[in-house]
Amino acid sequence: GLTAAGMTLVNVNYEPINYLSKSNAARIDADRGTELFSRQLMPVVIYSGKPDGALDPELWKKIEGVLMGIRTDYPDVKTSWIYDQIKQLSLAFTADDPAPAAMPASSDLIAQYLLQFEEHDLQPYIDAQRQDLAVVLHTPVRNSNDFHKFEKDLLGRLKAAGLTAEL
Repeated sequence: GLTAAGMTLVNVNYEPINYLSKSNAARIDADRGTELFSRQLMPVVIYSGKPDGALDPELWKKIEGVLMGIRTDYPDVKTSWIYDQIKQLSLAFTADDPAPAAMPASSDLIAQYLLQFEEHDLQPYIDAQRQDLAVVLHTPVRNSNDFHKFEKDLLGRLKAAGLTAEL
């Protein structure tokens, strides 16, 4: 039988067993499909702790700093949050001039941007009370070991940036 200590050594790997060589045509197709479609959505809620805290530009800068580090160190991880949507909106309004896509510098400016969105567009990123923000990470992690390593690193980065967050 398994003991409690033995259970801590159990690892679960969700990836397929490597029964085909990397040059096999079916394996190449499967790997390509995995690369395109086998992504795990990981919402990260960042708590501001105050009403309208989600409109604080300093909070946004901290979040973007963490995400820049994640994008650099984990090139396969895709990130999505309200700032990404605002950048796209800015580019659409300014004929692709990248200058206006800078981080909003004031809570009033952020509030003005948010008026351009429908409520259901904002819902995945900012709660109704405008207190908390959310970021959605699209990760290719498919096994428990890699997930726990990524989770530990991410939580460490958030804490180091002074952010209170939960996955």
